[in-house]
Amino acid sequence: MAPYTYQPLNESARETRIMVLHPGLLTDELCVSLETVVLANSEDSEESEESEDSEQSEDSEESAGSEELEGGANNSEHVNDGDSADGANVDDGLDYSDPDPDHTGNSASECPVEDQDDSGNDHDDTEDESPRPRFEALSYAWGSRDYPSVLKIVDECGEAGTIAITKNLAEALPYLRLADKERRLWIDAVCVNQQDIVERSSQVKLMASIFGQAELVIAWIGLESSDSRVAFDYLVWVGTKVAVDWGGEKMSSTSEDHPGLADDYEYLKLSGAEYDATYYIFNRPWFRRLWVKQEIQLARTARLMCGSLVMDWTTFRNAVYCFYGKHKAPTSSTEVAHSLMSMTLDYVYGVVHYTSEYITLGATLLAARFCICEDPLDRFYGLMSLVHSNERQNWNVQPDYTLSARRVYEEATYSYMDAYKNLQLLRYCDIGNKGHFPGLPTWVPNWNRLDTLAAPLTSMSADGNSRASLNRRQWQDSSILTCKGLNTGSVQTVFEFRYVKEDRQDLVIELRRLFSSLKTHLGHPEVNSEGSRSALRRVLAGGRLRDYYDPPRVDYPTEQAGKGAIDQLLDVTQADSDCLNELMMRQYDDYPVHVDYACAARAFFITDGGHLGIGPMALAEGDRLCVLLGCRVPLAIRPLQNGSSITYQVVGACYVDSLMAGEAILGPLPGSWRLVHKALGGGRVYPAFREAPTSATEWEDPRWRLLLGEDYQERLQVTHPGDGYRFTQEEQDILLGELTKKRGLEWTEFSFV
Repeated sequence: MAPYTYQPLNESARETRIMVLHPGLLTDELCVSLETVVLANSEDSEESEESEDSEQSEDSEESAGSEELEGGANNSEHVNDGDSADGANVDDGLDYSDPDPDHTGNSASECPVEDQDDSGNDHDDTEDESPRPRFEALSYAWGSRDYPSVLKIVDECGEAGTIAITKNLAEALPYLRLADKERRLWIDAVCVNQQDIVERSSQVKLMASIFGQAELVIAWIGLESSDSRVAFDYLVWVGTKVAVDWGGEKMSSTSEDHPGLADDYEYLKLSGAEYDATYYIFNRPWFRRLWVKQEIQLARTARLMCGSLVMDWTTFRNAVYCFYGKHKAPTSSTEVAHSLMSMTLDYVYGVVHYTSEYITLGATLLAARFCICEDPLDRFYGLMSLVHSNERQNWNVQPDYTLSARRVYEEATYSYMDAYKNLQLLRYCDIGNKGHFPGLPTWVPNWNRLDTLAAPLTSMSADGNSRASLNRRQWQDSSILTCKGLNTGSVQTVFEFRYVKEDRQDLVIELRRLFSSLKTHLGHPEVNSEGSRSALRRVLAGGRLRDYYDPPRVDYPTEQAGKGAIDQLLDVTQADSDCLNELMMRQYDDYPVHVDYACAARAFFITDGGHLGIGPMALAEGDRLCVLLGCRVPLAIRPLQNGSSITYQVVGACYVDSLMAGEAILGPLPGSWRLVHKALGGGRVYPAFREAPTSATEWEDPRWRLLLGEDYQERLQVTHPGDGYRFTQEEQDILLGELTKKRGLEWTEFSFV
């Protein structure tokens, strides 16, 4: 039979195709037909979302002073990055050898997905008055394209041709088919002409609507193996006995018989067979596919399907959350599951962890850094619909598979920076992370290699909550980014602190070696002072301390906990180090966890001014440090002499204790004032100020009145209404002009290649 000939779709009319899977038994030959439908227009729902957002900010550019609330979409410590376009910054009673009756009675269902009572989709035959077409969508991993299967397409005239599909899809379709009626499904390999690059680009634009309008999204992870039911039964048992507050990163038990399930310090008890079976489910390729993040997060209702086994997606999410923080390999588990479970769980957790809070471009891309995609363009195109609507207001990247990845990365990065006068994306740059994009400018993150990047530093206010001053010009076959900022010194000494996230026991060893080096560092004897030790505590935690948040981040350690942990590390003997990690988890508010997060794959250094910092692994002695307008963290940069001119490479983002609160621009905070992160809800955090731990938080930086006088707002005709507001560009120009004269600031136009 000849290959099927697709009829063109009308992109402007929002047309797509739906595959009609004709009824039959499991072993019958597959037969499908295609029909064209018009998707409902999603503008109304987007406008509603943006209207709600406007209560916090009428214009995302004008309120560019916030960061996203750090809280977990991106890595094994599930801590988010905070870089919004507007600047927003085991119960002893558990006995699985004699499980609870619900454990077996609530096992994974084997009935067809459509027939389940809790699907949220009754699939009756009554006419739907809504213009929204009725269909379900399949989320799956394509798998190998070798040895494709042939799918027969029929129409009203009979056989219309064939479509080649991968083995994975061919295995799924018989399980999706109903015995007595048709099933309407959207499946990308069938509903999109994969040979037409223009159609592919236009259909990618509709992906959010397709998966958002589908009555059910089916996550097919493959055929059953011999122990799949063991894993499904266990995950259903756990997932129905806990409830998870994803935004608050909290879990509660819904079972009076098993309250220990919600205790973070009690490991789950499970047999070796259950542990191994769960590992093999988590290790399915579906969980590493980039597109599934969009497909599952946009779903109105979703189910996980493995052969004939089906589990409600909410149940699975709850089980993963519980398992993620509480698993411990039984002695009877296999070596493979024991050694690889944590890494595998990182992938799975990245898929199930999402909230309705403000999700930024940087956070979205970072959250998918371990996901797999064949085309590097999908790093942008496969995730754009998950970015908050405010992020897309003034910045619009349209899928176009005719462009090179290098061009898309550069254009998307610059257009975002320019649209919001915000340089936060520079936090994802790392000169050692260019991979197979040798011609990519150092100011453009390699979005396809974020998996090798250190976790993002906490977004502070090194720039004084300012707007970026930037432009771009062509240079040879690339382009130069020019930004305004201040030179803030250079890297004088880089210490041997090369901790890679493998084992916290290694972290203990590296910290003790670092402390020894600092104590004997002859050029800076003041390192032994309490002030420097306090700075050391902040630097090692990357600023992730409870005392600097309003309301306090209870999941972050206090400064006092950091002091105790470091003192313990300095005094501990090698013989004691085996039990040190667990001791400090309880006694010191998990301070080592946050040191682990901040310091993994980073270098520790001292500046020529004697200040402590952490930065990228590629950092070298002699690298310069700068603070740029519109960038919340300092950058390490490397000068290049080009004849009579100097250009710079972006080495990467740094945490330098003396620069994080805008000291380079505004000077040190007076007295006992400190910068705090003020949460306003919706997942966004704004820089604010507090004079003492018990005093009220204030929006206005006290240094403005100290430097420019109590009447500076009236005299200079500027307004500071609070709530994370940034001065307008005109107001900023006036203020910086006054500040430059007052403090003698010497601004530099940095040219980055």
